[in-house]
Amino acid sequence: MRPVKFDTLHGIHRIWTWHIFFTLALAFGVQRVDAQTTDSEPLAEVNGERVTTEELNRALGAKLSKLYEQIYTIKRRELDSSIAQRLLAQESIKRQVSVTALLQAEVTVSWDSYGKGN
Repeated sequence: MRPVKFDTLHGIHRIWTWHIFFTLALAFGVQRVDAQTTDSEPLAEVNGERVTTEELNRALGAKLSKLYEQIYTIKRRELDSSIAQRLLAQESIKRQVSVTALLQAEVTVSWDSYGKGN
């Protein structure tokens, strides 16, 4: 799979499409099934009574969905941070200034623009 390019709106659209798909999959209870066991295979036995993968998945469904969503959110934030850092580094090289100087200049320009708008 190729990495998504973020220099186009198409790349951003693909990320949000994936995010929406992932959220809907979680909402409708799509669960990850361990490839090593079947749903009816016993995971444990308590005094002759079997505990199956299916029972465990049902019991953990909402908790696992929430956990998968948290994992996705953490990965998404880290990816966004990495993209922002790379864009800042590339722009600072392009302008031949440090990242700190670039940030200060952009914040000053944004703040001045904000003040003029009010």
